[in-house]
Amino acid sequence: MALDLVQIVTNFCVALGSAAFGAWFGARQAFATSRRQKAFDQRLEWYLRTIRSMKKFQLGMVEYIEAAKISREAAYPIAAKVEPIMMEFLMCTTEAMLFTDRETFLRLTEGAKHFITLLNETAIARQNGESWSKVLDRTASVNKIVESLDFELTHRLRREFGLDKLKPKDLQT
Repeated sequence: MALDLVQIVTNFCVALGSAAFGAWFGARQAFATSRRQKAFDQRLEWYLRTIRSMKKFQLGMVEYIEAAKISREAAYPIAAKVEPIMMEFLMCTTEAMLFTDRETFLRLTEGAKHFITLLNETAIARQNGESWSKVLDRTASVNKIVESLDFELTHRLRREFGLDKLKPKDLQT
């Protein structure tokens, strides 16, 4: 009888220990999975926010260029509308260090530097009375940089999802 009691207690302790370990391990795995999913969701949100801000900026720049072809005065209100969109894009570029790989981060920051340099040159050219067509050409160059960055970022997002590679000609309508 004493042997049976020892065996019962031992079996109970082993079962209790196994259940506790299983519960601890399962909870640990669930928390790790939850953290990974949250990190993925944050990265995805960053990609989408950045791509959207680039698209909005591109559309604003096209609108600005079209208005500027009519008159300088028509372009100024659109420039004021595009400025907050540009700031949103630059903020997303800054956040790239948190949410993307090194290559993408370096490409975005390099593109943003080039983009800001061109914008500054455009503003200086406008203040110095450079011909309006040259100012518009510089503005179109800025838009091309953003378009290139947008395409690269979209491609990287597609790669993360395991989707096939797009070519620039695929996006032309």
